[in-house]
Amino acid sequence: MKLKGGSSPWRWQIDVTGDVNYDCNLECSNGSKIDRANISYKHQNINLTIGRHAISWGNGLIFNPVDIFNPFDPLAINRDYKPGDDMLHAEIARSNGDNVQFLYVNHESEYSLASKYHGFYEDLEYDVLVARHFDETIASVGLNASIGDWLWRGDIQHQGLIGGDSAQSLVTNLQRFFEFQGKPTSLTLEWYHNGFGLSETPSMQDLQHLFKRMARGELFSPGKDYLAIALMSQMSALWNMGVTSISEAQNDQHIVQITSHHSLTNDVEFIVALNLPWGSDYWSNKLNTQVSERSLSAQLSWYF
Repeated sequence: MKLKGGSSPWRWQIDVTGDVNYDCNLECSNGSKIDRANISYKHQNINLTIGRHAISWGNGLIFNPVDIFNPFDPLAINRDYKPGDDMLHAEIARSNGDNVQFLYVNHESEYSLASKYHGFYEDLEYDVLVARHFDETIASVGLNASIGDWLWRGDIQHQGLIGGDSAQSLVTNLQRFFEFQGKPTSLTLEWYHNGFGLSETPSMQDLQHLFKRMARGELFSPGKDYLAIALMSQMSALWNMGVTSISEAQNDQHIVQITSHHSLTNDVEFIVALNLPWGSDYWSNKLNTQVSERSLSAQLSWYF
């Protein structure tokens, strides 16, 4: 349920969300929370928002290392709604189309402070980001441009860690939109290098770096290099089908996800996803856990 109001230049928003999830094990969870509660002020080229809301940065489509605030799981079946954080966000637009953003995010006893410049140079679009995230420093550069019929995007990120260590992550992708048998279709190719991915003989410090980020919901993959291929087709005006394949380069681990998005009405959407992992059990044995299992999930969303 969403409540919005106010008059220029002030706006306010409150969003109460609820969810009920079922899976193949017949488990059920439900709950509700206030996920959007903020006040915004806009005047000329300045936009200020304070309170709980969401923000997404980075050029990754499946993996997105630059999006450190509640990023989506690479296998997330619904990316229409992103959980919010308590933050102060300021955006200043320049007359040439560029903009600069400043961000403060509260994490109870910790915080994140970031700034990003978004600009254009001829046919090239770019982002430059610097941040202090918990007790680490982050710097990243992102680029995107058209290459023929393809759209290319990419981010490279450097993270300075405690004790003088550092990690570098990279994501780059190509995306093309075309018609296949008369149906609008998109093809995405993406490569992701995880700077916190584990080697064959990880140290205790490497494990701590990885598990800390997985516990915070910033990382979902323990390996170093991943190749993803996604094909999405609009079968009808209200029905989309997609197939995504993700492979880890070093350890012969793969997963295929088949999804169906069906708009039952203007307000109701039904999503079904089938996950089929295959290949070696390398990470299951290495981390003494089941990294991925076959699963079937369904989600019914009602917007009101």
